[in-house]
Amino acid sequence: MNSTTTAEILRTINQWEKAEALTIWHFMITEAGAFINGYKNNLYFQDYGKKLRFLVDDIIEILQREEINYIELMQKEDTLTIFFKKIGSEEKQFIRLFPNGQTTIA
Repeated sequence: MNSTTTAEILRTINQWEKAEALTIWHFMITEAGAFINGYKNNLYFQDYGKKLRFLVDDIIEILQREEINYIELMQKEDTLTIFFKKIGSEEKQFIRLFPNGQTTIA
């Protein structure tokens, strides 16, 4: 996944967080569906892509362009890790973004 795609996904999620006044710390889309964990009004929530269906649809559109069929974003403290898998690939790859701007790709 290139940096433009990564930035587009993060920008889309950030826009939804602001619009819905929520914080997403775990976001996953697989062939089986979507799963989202976060906080809204200081309360924990889980969503399976129903309430935030349009966010999921926006992300799926980006993933389809890049032929990615699995993505998982996990925010832990100030570090964001993105796991993804391209269609036809057996292995997951990941990108880790650190607050100092350092990036790890594997």
